[in-house]
Amino acid sequence: MRTGITCATAILGWLLCGCHPEANRRHDSAVRDSAGIAIVESVAPAWGPRDAWRLSNEPTLRIGQAEGDPPYLLLDAWSALRLPGGTIVVANAGTEELRFFDSAGRYLKTAGGRGGGPGEFMNLVWVYPFGEDSLVAWDDSPPRIVILDRSGTFGRSVRPAPHGGVLRGAFADGSLLLAEQARWSVAPREGRIRPPARAYRLDSLGRVADTLPTFPGTEFHFAVRERGGVAGRSFTPPPFGRRTVSAVAGHGFYAGSQDDFEIGYYDEHGTLETLVRWPGPDRSVTPDHIANYQRHRQDNVRNEDQRRRVARYLSEQTYPDLLPAFGGMLVDAAGNLWVEAYHLDWEATRRWMVFDRAHRMLGTVEVPAGLLVLQVGDDFVLGWTWDELDVESIVLYGLIKPQ
Repeated sequence: MRTGITCATAILGWLLCGCHPEANRRHDSAVRDSAGIAIVESVAPAWGPRDAWRLSNEPTLRIGQAEGDPPYLLLDAWSALRLPGGTIVVANAGTEELRFFDSAGRYLKTAGGRGGGPGEFMNLVWVYPFGEDSLVAWDDSPPRIVILDRSGTFGRSVRPAPHGGVLRGAFADGSLLLAEQARWSVAPREGRIRPPARAYRLDSLGRVADTLPTFPGTEFHFAVRERGGVAGRSFTPPPFGRRTVSAVAGHGFYAGSQDDFEIGYYDEHGTLETLVRWPGPDRSVTPDHIANYQRHRQDNVRNEDQRRRVARYLSEQTYPDLLPAFGGMLVDAAGNLWVEAYHLDWEATRRWMVFDRAHRMLGTVEVPAGLLVLQVGDDFVLGWTWDELDVESIVLYGLIKPQ
């Protein structure tokens, strides 16, 4: 079985809120102020059994197949976007292309391709909406911001002033959120490390408009190995590693370090305005967690060379006392904040917590375990998944909201 979700998370690295005031809805939350920062603390979800949102039982659309026409054969398609008219744009990183499909999933056209010329990509990672009529794509090697119109026609590309990092989205005014990669103030020590990482707001030409706060970066296991008399350095994702995740929301952004059940909302200049808090389960790492993690890693090896590397990796690891508090996050079309409950790779389902525009917890939405959620609209959820033959698909589910 493929470990695509875990790999996508490692590659993507660093890595809200519509109010629904039905008369019979309770809001078990409290709002208080601390030194000018609003703290919204939910005690229980507002949804009852009859008004909880859910996904359709099956996808309403699937793009991707095992064989056939090349546009439908996806490879590392970890970013996709559904446009207002129904067109779906897939960032197929394996071929460095943006592929366009109509609302029925029929192939329309391809933009980009491998190369360093205008409109081409060397390491395509993300595609985001940009303004009312454009797209912004992130090319990671070397870092470039590529602007296209929504038909895929190339507009311009710019190099960001901070050369290390990853694009995390576009603000309402057309500026961009860039999460910097980790920086070392001193030489790292061996073992689990989590260096700090800074965020920036860039203008549309890639220049720094605001230097944003420094957050805890992605956690790594660092080791020095010698092979053939030559010392080398290894950075690998550790078991139950943490990272800071973020999501742009209008003129501001959300960010959380996964250290506790808390996420901050910051304005576009990086000023913390609100802390969103909620109750969570016991996060203690147990012997069963460790045994399941090791078994899962060993079950996914494909050959003897991989088996040796996995065995060496597991022998080097240390395990934290606590699991990360949550997983990814995104903001839906109505402005609701979706926060993924921390998911263990062997669990059968994933759960996303939904918070309204006032940052009160509405409830949770369950999604299939193998679905990486990419976008949530008013009535749909778009995601990436794969099957037992490692065939990738972009799938669209209906989002059902009982009245």
